[in-house]
This record gives sequence, C-alpha cells and structure tokens, in this order.
Amino acid sequence: EGSLPLDENAASCVNMLAEVLLDLRQWQRVREVIADFTMGATTDDLAWRFPDVLCKDMQAAAALGQKESVYQMHLASVEWAGRELVDLILAKADALEAVGLRAEATETLQKCLAPLLELQDKERG
Repeated sequence: EGSLPLDENAASCVNMLAEVLLDLRQWQRVREVIADFTMGATTDDLAWRFPDVLCKDMQAAAALGQKESVYQMHLASVEWAGRELVDLILAKADALEAVGLRAEATETLQKCLAPLLELQDKERG
C-alpha cells in the first residue's frame, strides 16, 4: 500500500506528453495525465525525484488559476537551486507570478540566482 514506485522511464514519457499538452494549452489534461502517473505519490516525492513533472503540474495549475495548488507545490520545492534546475526554477517563478504570488516568485528567483552567482565568482577565481 501507499505510494506507487515511480519510475524514470514513465516520468520521462509523462514529461513529454505534458510538454505537448502544455504547448496545446490543454491545462486540465496536463493535470489529469500527471495525476494518473503519480497516483499515491506525494508532492514531496515529485519535487525531489521528478522536479520536471512537478513543474509541468505547477504550470498547468497556474494556468487554471489554482493558486492554492501552485502555492503547495512551491512549498514542496523551495529548496531547489543549482544549474541543472535553472529552467525549472524560472518556470516555477512564472507559475507563482501567474497566480499573483509575486513575493514568492521574487524569492524563488533570488534563491536560484544566488548559488549561480557564487559559482561564477569561484570560476573567475
């Protein structure tokens, strides 16, 4: 019982499908596809194991005006930082901005940029 063991291949398929649906502006469908895939998975699972899937869900929720959902997903993913997640962090900030959570969007961008700027400084040395 409990959560379904999520699998990387399934996640990448869901991701591709969600991407296409997002392009087609099928917001509700994105959420349904992700909900089917993540049956039993917590938002925290998604935030850490499949951040890209969570991000697609967040974008869809924002487009549907589901402020509370967007906020909950934001809380689950506040620790995101680093180069590999930059695109996702920017998309997350957009989703927060879209539902009027401007302070959270700004904070998200600052958290994202701080480690990158530190890295740049180290590389310049």
